[in-house]
Amino acid sequence: METDVIYEYITNDIDASDWIDYILPLLEEQIIHRKDYYSVGGKYSDILTKNHFDGEIVISRIRVFKNYDFEHKGANLIMVKSSCPLVSYDLLAEYLLYCVKFFTLINDSGWHLAEELKSININLPTSYSFYYPASWQYTERYNNEKMSYYSLSLKKEEKTHGIIDGYFLCHDAAIDKEHICKLIVSKLKEYNNSEIQETPLKK
Repeated sequence: METDVIYEYITNDIDASDWIDYILPLLEEQIIHRKDYYSVGGKYSDILTKNHFDGEIVISRIRVFKNYDFEHKGANLIMVKSSCPLVSYDLLAEYLLYCVKFFTLINDSGWHLAEELKSININLPTSYSFYYPASWQYTERYNNEKMSYYSLSLKKEEKTHGIIDGYFLCHDAAIDKEHICKLIVSKLKEYNNSEIQETPLKK
């Protein structure tokens, strides 16, 4: 059997599964079986492929890892490919799995994200923080002792591709679900959704 490790440095954010979809045709690999899974770093894939080499069918197990580069503000996408001849696959299948599943980086950044993150630190109504991608715009829309309301938006070329609104309440806040619903509806109307109607809420 043989194990290869290759990598590419990228500056934009991309799922590891999207990158492997680009690489496999270059390697002329034919997918036999594929399983996709998700983590904080995006979508990942575990793939079984076949290829021909010197008249022999070769089976490969492939996984891709993502590692954030703090110095260059991008990411290294790393493909681990373990292969053997088809006639030896039954004997070596578990070894192929071990090679790709338990591959680790000695100096792993722990981020597994291609894009740099920024943090929002909230003191009211309580103290906590969370992180968001640097390409998103952050706006504080409302803040008092009982509720904070923050908005994240992704805009490119004057077009809004996505919006995430966050509402943070004290556990004993008098603000009810109708109040939150009205805030959401008014926000949608701001973005050319004037036809939207008030939504009756169930208990």
